[in-house]
Amino acid sequence: MTAIGVFGSLVAATMKRRVNWRVLQQTAEKTLLVSCLIFWTVDAVLALEVSRYVVLVVIMLMLIVMGMVIDTVGIIMIAVPVFVPIITSLGFDPTWFGVLFIINMEIGFLTPPFGYNLFYLKGVAPRGVKLTDIYRSITPFVLLMILGLGICIAIPEIILYLPSLVF
Repeated sequence: MTAIGVFGSLVAATMKRRVNWRVLQQTAEKTLLVSCLIFWTVDAVLALEVSRYVVLVVIMLMLIVMGMVIDTVGIIMIAVPVFVPIITSLGFDPTWFGVLFIINMEIGFLTPPFGYNLFYLKGVAPRGVKLTDIYRSITPFVLLMILGLGICIAIPEIILYLPSLVF
């Protein structure tokens, strides 16, 4: 997949006549630095002598916090290259993690300060409803989603049953 992205970027840059040796060298250096950082981070996490579920819970907490302040595309670009190698190295199913990731993004859409769905609700709410009222009203939903996330972590078969029938 990465090679396809690199090829597409190279074609686009060539069409705009922005490819030269200096650009290719700088791009390769930056790619190497980011790749090394990701590998170092993964190795550092895997070297910790803690349960794999502790690592998973920390990742889930990080995703929830990121979901509060960053949009989903940004989180995908930042977190997926780091978290997926960790998750697969710990022996977790990537499909299962993908569903957990989406649940975390939905929790982030409902949590202040930048919960996008909260602002959508404010836009369609009657005139007297304040944003603080909406913030208070989402608490039960967020708690239920966190409970659901915990259940999906504790019983992965909930997520993996249908994919196991297909694949």
